[in-house]
Amino acid sequence: MGFRHPVAPYMCAVDILLVPAMSEPFGRTLIEAMMYGTPVVATNHGGNPEAIENNVTGFLVEPENPEAFVAPMEHLLKDRNEWQRISETARTSTLAAYGIKPHVDGIVSIYQRILGRRPSDISAHAAH
Repeated sequence: MGFRHPVAPYMCAVDILLVPAMSEPFGRTLIEAMMYGTPVVATNHGGNPEAIENNVTGFLVEPENPEAFVAPMEHLLKDRNEWQRISETARTSTLAAYGIKPHVDGIVSIYQRILGRRPSDISAHAAH
């Protein structure tokens, strides 16, 4: 399909995102899917385990084994409650870890360290 903007309508139209990639350092696509509530089945390799807690926020499967994707997909497609549980847990967890607020807080923290300031220093300075 190539590049699509905005991504939300396309990602929300996907029942399950499969991520067969190997050595992917950290996949933005799977994070976007999880933020939109699309369950993810990914290889237990590269950065995928950093983003997915197996059987909680998605499913991690054995790399280089295409058949390993079948059982989690079948489970999600046959059990609507499980699909909903994974979807909601992934969305909540991903927004808490990678949403706008944690992203901005992380950047502010980097600047504070560069400037040699603590958060209390910034608050005190802003009050004046």
